[in-house]
Amino acid sequence: QKFLRLSLIVAITLSCSWHARDAHSAGSTAKLPLEIPIKIDGGMPTIELMVNGQGPFVFGIDTGAQGGARIDSSLMEKLALKPSGHVRATDRSGRNPQMAEMVKLESIEVGGLRFTDVTAGSRNYRKSPRPLNIDGILGLSVMSEYMVTLDYQAKMLRIEKGELPKADGAEILIVALNRSDELRAYPRELLRSIPGLELAEPDEWQICCGSAGIYNLVQPAAAAELGARKAANLLATGAEAIAAA
Repeated sequence: QKFLRLSLIVAITLSCSWHARDAHSAGSTAKLPLEIPIKIDGGMPTIELMVNGQGPFVFGIDTGAQGGARIDSSLMEKLALKPSGHVRATDRSGRNPQMAEMVKLESIEVGGLRFTDVTAGSRNYRKSPRPLNIDGILGLSVMSEYMVTLDYQAKMLRIEKGELPKADGAEILIVALNRSDELRAYPRELLRSIPGLELAEPDEWQICCGSAGIYNLVQPAAAAELGARKAANLLATGAEAIAAA
């Protein structure tokens, strides 16, 4: 059989753990480790949390978010938040520019763990092309001081101190951007170890499929364009099966 090469990584375990960047100060008496129940809404994991001492509010966990947090415009009104500035954002295709308001949150509290002085963007998720029934999005950079595990099988978000064991290329893979060559090598070596498999590299393998995080929910047109481009490249290899992460 002939298999396509992976674009990113092979996800072998049912949960994923990582450390995020851009830490915000945190302070509380919460006892670690914390386990917070998650629900899956439209494919997105969600949790309940407090904002500025009020709530609980429903926030989606976006593993692809590049910022600390984003809140729905309705929550901005409910908490009487004033914008601290504006930012111009585009989608992954570089098109569809939009202006978004920025706000400063006094605190976000997750399971008793309190993060302070959090900068957040604001947009109307409930009136997006694919409405999301959430009050906001929580990016992983807010919890950068901790090891965070999304356990989809147990439907649990786990927050604790500590470090992952050293990457072994099987269950634990390196995802640091400055180790991208090593990251790409791990899944390929794993597949090459299987007798009878031939790997074929698609053109533009590094191009996103359009479904990172909740991108396909909030930017469906651009996501569909990227997805079609990715699919065409995969089909052009003539492979019988696709291995992807």
